[in-house]
Amino acid sequence: MRQDVSKTQLRKQLRTKRRQLTAQQQLLASDNTLNVLRQQRLITTGRRIAVYWPFDGELDTTPIIIHAWSVRAQVLLPVVSALDKLRLGFAPLNPETDLKLDRYGIPTPKSSPGSVLTVQQIDLVLLPLVAFDRHGSRLGMGAGHYDATVGYLRSRCCWRRPRLIGVGYSFQEVESVPLDAWDLVMHGVVTDKEFIEIKPRQ
Repeated sequence: MRQDVSKTQLRKQLRTKRRQLTAQQQLLASDNTLNVLRQQRLITTGRRIAVYWPFDGELDTTPIIIHAWSVRAQVLLPVVSALDKLRLGFAPLNPETDLKLDRYGIPTPKSSPGSVLTVQQIDLVLLPLVAFDRHGSRLGMGAGHYDATVGYLRSRCCWRRPRLIGVGYSFQEVESVPLDAWDLVMHGVVTDKEFIEIKPRQ
């Protein structure tokens, strides 16, 4: 894909492409992504794993969630803070959790304020994305929630918690994502074909 394509154009093209996948293609991709992720041993007993609920054709994380439960990792879903409409908190998800729709129509846990964790308490965040490149740049839906939530990592000289791993279809890779100063940089990307470890720019 051309390097000079704008964020708006990328979102339109790739959101359309992922919506066109058949149910069988989506299922195969999500199963393959779990297999790739398991090989990396990123989801282990006792770890706190933040996972997104799939929306608008995003790669389905249900197999990842079920696997995390099976190894007794704590699974959490992002929730928009009542006090800060931009930054995210993370609420526990288990098979008995009651869900409600947020303002975007995405299911989120019905949780008490005391059960919501901050991003600094999470070990691994699996990020939804529209596009990514091999430098770790990510194009999201445009709301800026994740960028604001982990913005503190930009001032760190080395990687700290949480580890940020993008999740998406292999066709969402582009040569270069247009990057603004506030955009987060991921530590890696897992797709239905491979795990891409991001190395710091030289």
